[in-house]
Amino acid sequence: MSLSFDNAVVNARVLEQLTPGQQRFFLSWGLVIPVFGVRILGPLLLLSLAGGIGLGEALDAALHKPDQYELLALAEPRILAFGGMFLLMVFLRYFLDEF
Repeated sequence: MSLSFDNAVVNARVLEQLTPGQQRFFLSWGLVIPVFGVRILGPLLLLSLAGGIGLGEALDAALHKPDQYELLALAEPRILAFGGMFLLMVFLRYFLDEF
């Protein structure tokens, strides 16, 4: 719930600076890209890169071998560092950027 609120704040800030046509495009693709890209392809790609395995191997492990979480444990420090830096960048841009 808190992540959704954070996302809504950032999106509202971006949307207020766009034209009506750009707002429609943002809202349309803003539903498709997060669902398929961020929630499906993103984790597989991140696990593939951080775990040093192929994308197909990551997909196979996710679908057929959920007991093999050592891939995720191997990639965990990199994933957490990436997520932490991303949230720090969003925080700094939102609170310290010039208006």
